Amino acid sequence: MLQSVIDKVVTDACCQQTYWPQTGGAIGLEPGKDVEVDTSIQFNMMAGAFSGGSGDYVTLFEPTATEIEGEGKGFVLASVGEESGEIPYTTFFSMQNYLSSND
Repeated sequence: MLQSVIDKVVTDACCQQTYWPQTGGAIGLEPGKDVEVDTSIQFNMMAGAFSGGSGDYVTLFEPTATEIEGEGKGFVLASVGEESGEIPYTTFFSMQNYLSSND
């Protein structure tokens, strides 16, 4: 399924560091060589940019992906989660002194 992005532009504000090495590398795609990953568009603007003609593909969270499909502006090609498995994209930070006093 992901082979269809070869020589295309993927608008992707958040996942180049986690998604592409896991899935692209697994099927032999290298960003910058086989596919252009455009990370210049702010995350909350990606759906509008794609609808306006930016990029050939876009990575979107739900319900935005289904909304774009329902509006006839695109269609869901694949699920990042299904294609790549678990992706840790949320991280929590704390100061050591807080952790020490709040066990």
